[in-house]
Amino acid sequence: MTITGTPEEIVALMGLLQKFPKDSQELDDALSPEQSSAAGAIISEDMPAQWTGDVVYELHMAGITGKELAEKLGYTRQYVSEILNGHKSPNGAEARFRAALEELVAEKYISPGEA
Repeated sequence: MTITGTPEEIVALMGLLQKFPKDSQELDDALSPEQSSAAGAIISEDMPAQWTGDVVYELHMAGITGKELAEKLGYTRQYVSEILNGHKSPNGAEARFRAALEELVAEKYISPGEA
């Protein structure tokens, strides 16, 4: 994460951050059961699924671009980006993305005689 701003803005932000709970248990302890449930629902809606982070990491580590993944899937780069960023969650996406990634890695790193 990169924080930009004037020194005064950064100091103010750091002061605000220190007021936030340090972990989920501390947050749960500070909230009523109804607030905790509502916060969990909001966080769940806004956070991409864990598998998308795994796929992005694996793409990076394998040196495969989002464009290559999109081409393999037959999707636009924009649509792939929306899925990986949690803005869309089509059924079966995880299996399709993981299979396409596996194929791309095999194509890139396994020579035809090894397969």
